[in-house]
Amino acid sequence: QPLGSIKQGLTDYTIRLLGEFTKPEEINEVVLGKRDGKYVYLRDIARVEDGFKEITMQTRVNKNPGLMLTIQKQAGVNTIEVVTQVKKKIAALLPSLPPDVKMHLIFDNSEDIIDSLDALKSSVWLGIGLVILVVWFFLRQFFGSLIIALTIPFSLLIAFIYLFLSNKTINVISLFSLAITAGMVVDNAIVVVDNVYRYLERNKSPVEAAIYGTTEMSLAIAASTFTTVVVFLPLLFVRGVIGIMFGELAIIVIVTLLSSLFTAVTFTPMLCAKWLRLKSHKHKAGKLRLRPVLMFIITILAGLLPLALSRGQGSEIWQPLGITMIGGLSISTLITMLFVPTLYAAFSRE
Repeated sequence: QPLGSIKQGLTDYTIRLLGEFTKPEEINEVVLGKRDGKYVYLRDIARVEDGFKEITMQTRVNKNPGLMLTIQKQAGVNTIEVVTQVKKKIAALLPSLPPDVKMHLIFDNSEDIIDSLDALKSSVWLGIGLVILVVWFFLRQFFGSLIIALTIPFSLLIAFIYLFLSNKTINVISLFSLAITAGMVVDNAIVVVDNVYRYLERNKSPVEAAIYGTTEMSLAIAASTFTTVVVFLPLLFVRGVIGIMFGELAIIVIVTLLSSLFTAVTFTPMLCAKWLRLKSHKHKAGKLRLRPVLMFIITILAGLLPLALSRGQGSEIWQPLGITMIGGLSISTLITMLFVPTLYAAFSRE
């Protein structure tokens, strides 16, 4: 390596020294400094030898010496896909290994992810089932309950289309988002169907009842949906790791809620005009409009209940969130039922 130059007359001589050691003993002759007129060599304070590195960790598999290989995925790559490909490569390598060499999988991070996904899938399906049962309990009419229940798959379908177009995967966050909205997506349809019943009671034809009932409630359900959307909107602007997690949750919830609004003002009135008929007095919409309010709240609580009672992998995260949301909704419902009518009666001039 170049060490400098020496100038002699008009000529510059570059000084070059070999910068590599050919054997370990040469390292001992490295001069570290000078003290009391004597040079201090590396051999005076240390020992350099060609040997094996000191063993600081041992790997044993079934009491036999072994080697441990850790595979780390790159950022943005799906963990389950990486583990699946690694397992395929291991299966392909096994026939070519010597008889005394065995390969064992000692840690698989994808198992926890799969367990969490399975637990969330169960919560989503259970929540949807409870929502449908609640709707049936209040309406006691097959086609009315079916119309409201069909809002769930159509709204979730639009959410899945968004995931596909945005190159996002069905992961823990997206499934948790769908579990949250399982009870919310039917709320707009509940209000529309109940109002269509009210017009059927006024001897309107099914088509007229669907048109008038949806038109009358469209502004109310739009306001209700957008107020919920505004709650999740600030999560889109959170930065860092928390922003990555809750930002995806917020956008999926927002897309799903807007999908339910679109479905309630298009798909739901169409089915009401085709299927909905008033067959007996049992199905009358309450004059005090209490039934849609109760259905509105109870369906949301039913959708969140499986999350609050979850016990599987990842429940330490989903359970507190589910309990918190159920508590908040219960308190807000109590305030709505008690204080809003009182305040309206006190300040209304009519």
